[in-house]
Amino acid sequence: MFCGRLGNSVLAGYGMASATINITTAATGGGLGLAADTLISQTFGGKNLRRVGIILQRSVLILLLFCLPCWALLINTQPLLLLLGQDPEVARIAQLYVVCYLPAVPAMFLHQLQVAYLQNQGVILPQMYAAIAANIANVVTNYILLNWLDLGLYGSAAANTVSQVYICVFLYLYIRWKKLHVETWGGWSCDSLQEWDGYMKLAIPSTMMLCFEWWIYEVGGFLAAALAVLQGLVLASTKTVIGFLFTSDGHIVALVSKLLNVYCVLQFFDGLVAVERAGKRKISSVSAPDTLTARHRENGDEYMNMNTNGRDEEPGVEEKPPALLSTAQLVLRRGLTTIAALFILAVGIVVHLTVPLPEVSNAVRANTTLDSNFTTPSSFYIPSTSISS
Repeated sequence: MFCGRLGNSVLAGYGMASATINITTAATGGGLGLAADTLISQTFGGKNLRRVGIILQRSVLILLLFCLPCWALLINTQPLLLLLGQDPEVARIAQLYVVCYLPAVPAMFLHQLQVAYLQNQGVILPQMYAAIAANIANVVTNYILLNWLDLGLYGSAAANTVSQVYICVFLYLYIRWKKLHVETWGGWSCDSLQEWDGYMKLAIPSTMMLCFEWWIYEVGGFLAAALAVLQGLVLASTKTVIGFLFTSDGHIVALVSKLLNVYCVLQFFDGLVAVERAGKRKISSVSAPDTLTARHRENGDEYMNMNTNGRDEEPGVEEKPPALLSTAQLVLRRGLTTIAALFILAVGIVVHLTVPLPEVSNAVRANTTLDSNFTTPSSFYIPSTSISS
C-alpha cells in the first residue's frame, strides 16, 4: 500500500521479495509448524495440559534452529533472482527487502506457533486483537518512515520488517496479560529436547504438502516477472478498485482484475485443510508425494504410525513408547543439529561475500525494463551489435 507509491520498480522488488520469502522460508517453516497444530490439538483434547507447553517449547527450538538455513538462502536472494532472469534493479530492491526482513523470520515463526498454541485450545479472539493492533501500528510506522522521515525504499523495507515483529509481540503480551498460558505452561523443561524424531515425522510431510501448495502460486510470479516487470507486478496486486491501494498504474490493476477472476475459484479447495489437525494429511495432499503420516495417542504422550495403505490399524495394537535419550545423547544430537545449522549459515555468508553476481544479458535488460506504457525508456542504453565499416 505504501511501497507502491515509490514506483513500479519498488513495487516489483517488493513482490519478488515477498515471493522469495514465501517460497524459501514461510512455506518451509510453516510446514514444520503444522506439526505443532496436530500435536497440540490432540494433546489438549486428551487433557494432558502440561504437555501442550512441552510441545510448544519443542516447536520453538526446532523453528528457531531452522531460521539459520533460511537466512543462508535469503542473503543470496539477488544472485538467485538474476539466475532466474529477473531485472537487475528489481533483484537489487528485492535483496534489500529480504535482508531487512531477516530479523523478522524468528518473529514470523513464533507468531505461527502462538496461533497454533491458542487456536487448538479454542482461543481465537486474541489473534484478532493482536492483528488489529499490529495493522494500526504498521500503518503508523509506514507513515512516519515514508512520509514524515522520507526514508523511501529503506523506510519501506524497515516498516515491512517491524510489522511482523509487532504482531508477534502484541500477541505474546496479550497472552501474558490475560494469563492464557497458566494451565498449559509449566516453564521451560529439558523434556522439550526429547522426541524430535517423532515431531519431524509429522513435520516433513507437512512441509512437503504446504510447499507444493504455495509453490504453485509463487512460481507463476517468477515466470511472469521473467517476461517483464509490468507482468511481474500482477501477482502483487489485487482486483479492480482495491488494486489502487497498492499502485496508481491503471494497466497493472486491469491485468490483475482479469487474473483474479480465475483465482477466486481456487479458494474452494482450501477447505481441504480441515483434516490437518487430525494428522491425516494424506487426504489433503493427494497430488503431493506425501506417504508419511502419524496419529497422536489420546493421552498426548507418543506417536502411533498410521498404515500407509489406507486401512486403519488393528485395534489395541500400539507401538511401544520410544526410549528417552540420555543427557549425553541429547547433548551430542542436539549439538550436532545446531552445528549443522550454523555451518549452513556460514556457507551462505561465504557465498554472499565471495561469489560475484551473475551476468545479465542485454536481452534480459531490454525485456525487463518496460514502463507503464509497455515501452523501453529512451534513457536506457543498449549497445549496438553492428560492425562499423
